[in-house]
This record gives sequence, C-alpha cells and structure tokens, in this order.
Amino acid sequence: MPSLYSLKPWFSNILKPILRFSIRAKLSPDLFTALNFVFGVLAGFGVYWLNTFVVLASLVIRLGCANLDGALARAKSMQTGKQLAKSGFVKNEIGDRLADFATMAGLAFLGESYLTGKQAITVLIAVFVTAVPTIVSLVGVSKGITRINGGPMGKTERALVVVLIVGLAQVTGQVGVCLYYGSVVLILGSLLTGWARYLKIVRS
Repeated sequence: MPSLYSLKPWFSNILKPILRFSIRAKLSPDLFTALNFVFGVLAGFGVYWLNTFVVLASLVIRLGCANLDGALARAKSMQTGKQLAKSGFVKNEIGDRLADFATMAGLAFLGESYLTGKQAITVLIAVFVTAVPTIVSLVGVSKGITRINGGPMGKTERALVVVLIVGLAQVTGQVGVCLYYGSVVLILGSLLTGWARYLKIVRS
C-alpha cells in the first residue's frame, strides 16, 4: 500500500550531515533514542496546548531522532565489524513506543477536557490501538521475519494525522469534533495497517 515510509531515503539523506557529525563525535545511538522520547513528550504537550507549531516541530525532530539512532547504530556496527546488539534493538523499540504513547496521551488529556461519554472513550481507545501495527511487526520479528514498516497508518502517517487534528482544531475552534473524528481515523487506519502487516507475516 502507498505509504509516507517511502520518503525515508529522502529524509535520511537530509539527516546525513548530522549522522556524519555524530560518527565523528562518537555519539551514542542511545542519545537519539532519549531525544526521541523527549520530543515525543513535547509533542504530547503541544497537542494538549493546541499548538500546531510545537506539535509539528516536535514530531519532525522526533522522527529524525528515530531515524538517526538506527542509522548511527548501523554505522558503528560497520566500523567495528560487530553485529548490532539485541539490547540496542530493545532500547530503541522501548524508546520509540514510549515516545509514541507520550504523543498520543496528549490526545487523551485533550479529550478529557473537550469530550464526554463514548466520544472520550473513543479517543482513549485510539491511544492504545495505534500500537497495534508495531505489535504485529514485532511478532513478525520474533518469528525471524524482517521488520515490517510503512502504512497505510505507520509512524509517519500517525504523526501527520495528529498534526492535522491539532491544526484543524486550532483553526476552526471545533476541538471536540476534530479530536473525535481524528481518533476514528487513527483507530481504523491502525487496525487496517495491523491486518496488512499480519497478512505479510503469514505469507512470508
């Protein structure tokens, strides 16, 4: 399926100067894993503050950090001739999931302020359902299958939807409406993506 993940080579190319500096400075991939989480938290606050600029800037930087920690780990692996450590993979995944959850938690807190009943519960469900595609991919990894990424509702698409929710809410003033329907999109997109990834695992 078409996905913004196809833009990763372009994004990685933009980040190459930072990657080269990181290699020369002997920075640890863990630094970018930590920054990934920090900017995920900041994005969550931006969502709650209904500040589109903070959300957009934080998520772009967060995606950059998520890209750089893996790229730096691979570069160091090639330099040293050592295989990537499983501990690094685990730390990267934990950092990524915590960052994702922190951003989505901003939607939950916003929902608490603007929605009630089933609509508020829908937002809360979206916070957790967005983890489904990653869970399915990790199940595939545990079975020896190459990590499956991409959409239709991968990490990049989720970030875009969150930015659109906040942007539309800020412009129109219809916070509850934007939050509810945006959450529905996140839920349906995440379930569809999880199912698509599951089918790829079954066929592998």
